[in-house]
Amino acid sequence: MSNNSDTSKIIPTIAGSIAKAGMGLLPGGGVAVSIYELLSLGVEQMAEYMEQRTKQRCEEFHERLIAGEKLDEFTADNLDVEDYHALLSACLGEMETEKAGLYGAMASAIALGRIAPREKRFLMLALKDLSHAQLQMARKAYIAKRNALKPHQGAGQREEGDFLGLRSSDEIEQLNYEALVAAKVVRENKLSPLGETLVRACFDAADLTPSSIGEDVWSPVWLNILSFELAGRALSLASDLGNSAWLKNMRHSIYRPQGRRQFQPYDGLNVLIIDQDPGAVIAGREVLMTDIGKRSLIVVALSEVPAEVKAGLPEAIWFNAPQMSAAALLDLMLASASQRS
Repeated sequence: MSNNSDTSKIIPTIAGSIAKAGMGLLPGGGVAVSIYELLSLGVEQMAEYMEQRTKQRCEEFHERLIAGEKLDEFTADNLDVEDYHALLSACLGEMETEKAGLYGAMASAIALGRIAPREKRFLMLALKDLSHAQLQMARKAYIAKRNALKPHQGAGQREEGDFLGLRSSDEIEQLNYEALVAAKVVRENKLSPLGETLVRACFDAADLTPSSIGEDVWSPVWLNILSFELAGRALSLASDLGNSAWLKNMRHSIYRPQGRRQFQPYDGLNVLIIDQDPGAVIAGREVLMTDIGKRSLIVVALSEVPAEVKAGLPEAIWFNAPQMSAAALLDLMLASASQRS
């Protein structure tokens, strides 16, 4: 790309030019035209159709170029005529219409100085060479890297590799992964630094959120369910609470107090279930408090609890809930914990 300081800059006039030109879309507001309709057109009509199609793509390119940020003489110094022409030409010659806006987004990123000069050529070529599906894979991997994405079932967390086709038996996904590796966008089964820059250049912040790809994020609150009676009603309630927590995007654990567990700083909801053996709480109080430490404790009693048990846990929040559903109980516990904090 040219670095000649005398090269004329065209970015400051783009917004005004687009507004004045009022570039038209296809007749009917851009409604898809069937192949039969295209074949029925005459040569002149076909040429007109192609011209309108080019205008539509050109408009999308410029809309993304000037969207969200004001480009002036200072910011436009980063994008010279050669950069602009190369990106627009690639956009107009692009086989995949879905990528048209991405070229404009990259032009904007260059103009705003979000791409280092030495990275421009690499990123422009990568955008041109990679398919829309491959760029979407990189986008999803980028989102997974920066967020604790909840899996569609079970515990754990969705990782970059889950979106890069690493474990896929689908041949197309394997080819897409190989293309990302060949383009240096992926390295060692993860996005490379340049790959991350490519994603940020092509996609807006709103397109880099978990919800934009239909994914949920784990809550920072971890539900720790404790009981000295991991059987019968206590175990059943513990399991139901775990299922209710999962539906609220909360991770959980179920275990018997052991006196050595070190909770993580983000653990926020610690629940002790008591049913038929409240004496176990008295006998195991020291073990329980070693696990809990200074963190708050919620106690759910499924049967009558002797006063001495309650006296041994004076700071706890108590719920008598033999008939309450796990979902309602969890909502109540979350509300109580929120009020206390």
